[in-house]
Amino acid sequence: MPLFKLTNEQLAQILIPKRFVPEKPPEFEGKNMVYVFDSEESLN
Repeated sequence: MPLFKLTNEQLAQILIPKRFVPEKPPEFEGKNMVYVFDSEESLN
């Protein structure tokens, strides 16, 4: 079983619940778009 290290940012992307990810705007439908949260954003 391979082991690998995750950065804090990578771990946050995995752990952010789907409910915090906004809906895709209509102009981006069908495009490969990913929301990226950084350390300055708060989910409170």
